[in-house]
Amino acid sequence: MNRYRIPALLAFALLAATEARAQSHEATVPVISSTGVVRATEVVDAVFVSRRRHAGAIGGADWVAYMMARLGIHPIPDLPGVAVAVDSAGIVMSSRLGDLPPQTRTELGPLVGFLDPSTPIAADISLFRAGPQAVRFHLESLSVAGFAVPEMFLASYLADVGKRYPALTATGRDLLVQVPTGGRVTLARDSVRLALP
Repeated sequence: MNRYRIPALLAFALLAATEARAQSHEATVPVISSTGVVRATEVVDAVFVSRRRHAGAIGGADWVAYMMARLGIHPIPDLPGVAVAVDSAGIVMSSRLGDLPPQTRTELGPLVGFLDPSTPIAADISLFRAGPQAVRFHLESLSVAGFAVPEMFLASYLADVGKRYPALTATGRDLLVQVPTGGRVTLARDSVRLALP
């Protein structure tokens, strides 16, 4: 798999809580990178696998890198042009089209290929419980230049993404993550929180 192939779900390519919300946190959020996968994995293992700790927090950029790894993207490219903002309402990823990896821009081509590289793009992702042992990260919307991509176009595009990434649901909008019974994944300012009873 091409190292820059990044699915729309994580649209850091992978939508419209406000772009301002993402930009307000940009200076405090580390870069999406392969080292973020290592840091996130350490917390997940300590809380959900070995259960050495009852709770832990993972920074937004590290969590996105971890999710990219779960989708099968290896190695994780450094993405300094992508800001990840997390608060209790959701995760917002924002960038400019020109700051996205070339392969990502190619994948997004049908939606944004005609736009200037300085055009902002933002993804809005929500978190839901999906049963006693799973949580679901759901792509709510994708906005380009501050305007939401119409659902008719977005649904069709994401269905194609879902076919190419088996870890996503068929709609291409959802990533299910298994958690232990009683395990909780919640969103807070600048972090994804894991906890056990």
